[in-house]
Amino acid sequence: RAKLGAYTAGNCFIIGSDSQTTTMATSYTKVKEIVVTRTGTLRVSFALASHSYNYNAYGRVYRNGVAVGTARNTTSTTPQTYSEDISGWGPNDLCQIYAYTQNAGSPAKVTNFRLYTGAPEREYVTLD
Repeated sequence: RAKLGAYTAGNCFIIGSDSQTTTMATSYTKVKEIVVTRTGTLRVSFALASHSYNYNAYGRVYRNGVAVGTARNTTSTTPQTYSEDISGWGPNDLCQIYAYTQNAGSPAKVTNFRLYTGAPEREYVTLD
């Protein structure tokens, strides 16, 4: 019987949510979510932008509602991409992006939320 091995962080795209989501919340609020299917370490990437150069947009990776990524912020109106390797994922974990804005009149924008793995062909193990 075949069994899937653990994820290893790398540059092979697995799944993503590229559509833009905005929030006018002024504290961390979930804006995107992907269900993880197995254990291991994933490279998590997302792009963050502010509606206005005058105000910060904030974003962070969460697992099951708990912050696990580095807090990011930008005043750029052009999406800035942030990426980091995060370990400790398990089957059915929720990989989430939470975001907020410094000013409710200037929404934070999140796009290109993507998960990556290492060499996928090495992540498969065959067991009898």
